[in-house]
Amino acid sequence: ELIEAYRHHLAVWEWREAKCRIRVVDLSDSEVHYIEFKDPLYCIHPGSKGEVEDRGTDCFNTTHLTFTYSSFVQPETVYAYDMDSRRRHVRKSPTVLGYIPEKYTQELIFAATEDGYSVPIGLVWNAEVLGRTITEPQPLLLHSYGSGAELRKFKFSEYRISLLDRGFIYAVAQPRGTAVNGWQWYLNGKLLHKKNTFLDIVASAKHLIKIGYTTPSLLAFHGRSAGGLIAGVMANLEESLFSVILTDVPFVDVIGSMSDPSVPWTMYEYAEWGNPAEKENFEYMVSYDPYLNVAEKPYPNMLLTAGLNDSRVGYWEGAKLALKIRESKTNDTHQLLVVRLEGHLGSGSRLDHFRAEAFQYAFLMLKVLGKERCTS
Repeated sequence: ELIEAYRHHLAVWEWREAKCRIRVVDLSDSEVHYIEFKDPLYCIHPGSKGEVEDRGTDCFNTTHLTFTYSSFVQPETVYAYDMDSRRRHVRKSPTVLGYIPEKYTQELIFAATEDGYSVPIGLVWNAEVLGRTITEPQPLLLHSYGSGAELRKFKFSEYRISLLDRGFIYAVAQPRGTAVNGWQWYLNGKLLHKKNTFLDIVASAKHLIKIGYTTPSLLAFHGRSAGGLIAGVMANLEESLFSVILTDVPFVDVIGSMSDPSVPWTMYEYAEWGNPAEKENFEYMVSYDPYLNVAEKPYPNMLLTAGLNDSRVGYWEGAKLALKIRESKTNDTHQLLVVRLEGHLGSGSRLDHFRAEAFQYAFLMLKVLGKERCTS
């Protein structure tokens, strides 16, 4: 992914089995070692905010490699690693009031696909509520983005604590279309291979059910933006696999948006999805377009959130899909549309983010657990 060059060292950032590894090369004798991380899954970012200012003009001569480390159970922490002594020290560590990391367990598993691939799935849950090992099916929220060579998803979120403390398992799948298993993993999930992403999510969900972590009635899916495309496809493709689907600013009108070059980001996105002006791309995109594939059949409960001022994914995409499913469904489920006065990345207010997450979690728990089991 990245090579950082220093006067006496090289730091090589590599990805293998859904984990980022930092290989340090001593240029004086070519000795190589890897920085060790204790968590089964984690997220590391090169450098940190303000690093250049801290080190001034001595960036090249330093022996310290700075990186930001996080996992499902550890908040983002900035470390300085001495490449000579192989010791690290904390430069910045946040405080999350009331949070006790030892209460939570995280795990990395792999789901086998029908064509022989293994999809990484990271999980986290409250061990005080569910135990250190899962012995019976539990409510589970599966999240994925699945596009754009995405890498870093196994990280901490203070929003998620409330959900875990209420007995949910939280899972993140990294299907083809991300780049956690190398560049080819990304290429195998874009353009005319995009359906591999959807098949990987189906394989992930079915694997979680097979190993006894959850059941279809307790399983929900969440996807944002391009992850909303997965959400829309799941609603059409596997309506009985998920009881609830949550999606924010969903990209669900693929042909409609990609056929209009006046829409911001459309031409930029040709490299990811294809140009529908080309016959082969058009036919392939039509075959999975969520809006175009809505049919008369049962649909899961859905919460679709859009942004009125979103310049990347128009608010009308979620609105069109919600209306079409309402008109076509053959069962008694709810497709709730929420349009906020925000852009693609949401509100700039931290409190607004909390409110949005709380609303989403309330819908999730109501539909998965039922009114009787929902608690404040």
